[in-house]
Amino acid sequence: MTRTRRLAVGLLAGGRVGVRSGCLFYAVAPAPEETSQSSSQLKDTFTSLMPQLVGALSDGASMKYQRVREESCGRPDEGDPAARTAWIGWASGKVTSHAAVDRALTGMDTYLRSDGWEKKREVAEADNHPSIARALYYHRDGLNLTAEVQRTGNGLTMDLNLASPCADRPSGHQLEHSRLDPDGGTKSKVPEGSE
Repeated sequence: MTRTRRLAVGLLAGGRVGVRSGCLFYAVAPAPEETSQSSSQLKDTFTSLMPQLVGALSDGASMKYQRVREESCGRPDEGDPAARTAWIGWASGKVTSHAAVDRALTGMDTYLRSDGWEKKREVAEADNHPSIARALYYHRDGLNLTAEVQRTGNGLTMDLNLASPCADRPSGHQLEHSRLDPDGGTKSKVPEGSE
């Protein structure tokens, strides 16, 4: 059994896996909020947490990393957008089994709540959301996590989204990518979208 698979099994069984933070991908920048974690600490957290969560969902969805990186979250009217960053983790994939992904989400829910995550909301098919089959939203220590099963023209897809709060960074800070990111562990002085 691989390390990721062991962590996923432990996660689904309600075991402790050692990482204690996660987050939610925002289509817009998260509300400004201070975080006690440095960018490098958040990189370590995301690099450890994303494989555990993706592995926990692997029986129900074939997940691929889309982003595991630090991004600018400053607004143009705030001055230098590179001065404020957030860590983003996003994985998505096609659902291979609706029943299996439901079991995986239920196991993930049990683990996260026992590990101190506050469940903010759950959306199910009966809640009149035509494109969402099921969605779970969590928050802990300023960090957010969301897992959504969505209906598309090609069946069901799964999105796992994580985000840290937007935080001030020192002058000259370089944006980092986790080794899990499709761009690898690269660094960039220019935030995305500001070129």
